[in-house]
Amino acid sequence: GFGAGGNDLAWSATAAFDWQFAERSSLKFGYRYYSMDFETERSDGTFGYDVQQHGPFVGVAFLLD
Repeated sequence: GFGAGGNDLAWSATAAFDWQFAERSSLKFGYRYYSMDFETERSDGTFGYDVQQHGPFVGVAFLLD
């Protein structure tokens, strides 16, 4: 399980920081890297999925009661 002995692996790394611009609101800025490597045998042949994605992100957080 979990790809420990095979080719299946997914992982990510994120670096981010928050800027609190109001008492109950903040902006989030960061950069994320995501990688997935998956392979399996199917009746119609081998299926493989190997992708890397990375880039900046921005988000808004609101603290609700």
